[in-house]
Amino acid sequence: MDEKKIKLILELRKDGRKRVTEISSKHKIPASTLFDIIHNLEKEGVVEHKSLVDFHKLGFPIHVIIIVNTGRDMIGPLKQHLAAQKNINTLFHLSHSYEVDEGYGCIIEGIFRKQKDVEEFMGRMEESIELLDKRIYHVIDAQKERFLTEEDHFR
Repeated sequence: MDEKKIKLILELRKDGRKRVTEISSKHKIPASTLFDIIHNLEKEGVVEHKSLVDFHKLGFPIHVIIIVNTGRDMIGPLKQHLAAQKNINTLFHLSHSYEVDEGYGCIIEGIFRKQKDVEEFMGRMEESIELLDKRIYHVIDAQKERFLTEEDHFR
């Protein structure tokens, strides 16, 4: 990857709202070149622009990470069940669960208004899916979007 592209990605990872003209001045790269790089990165699907939302300020103060494991026969029903849930912010499907040789796992990032909502979410899942294991962690702090913010990350 060329140096200009790396510098642009680093700046956008640190602050996606930074003006291209600021990046241009800082790195002595023409703004038109940066716009071309951004356009190509978007076209290639390398970058996309999204808003970060503070869920707590919107009335959703409960942030949880849920890890569940189930048998292979429940993969389809689990995926179907989770696809219909509104409180899931991020969902990772795992090919092998962490303790079950023939199992299937998911890591679920959920956002909720109240603890009662978390309990109801888990209750609905356990009613429809046979879980081999489940773990719920309440997030108290998160360091976000740090990877690829320093040049040595590219090496």
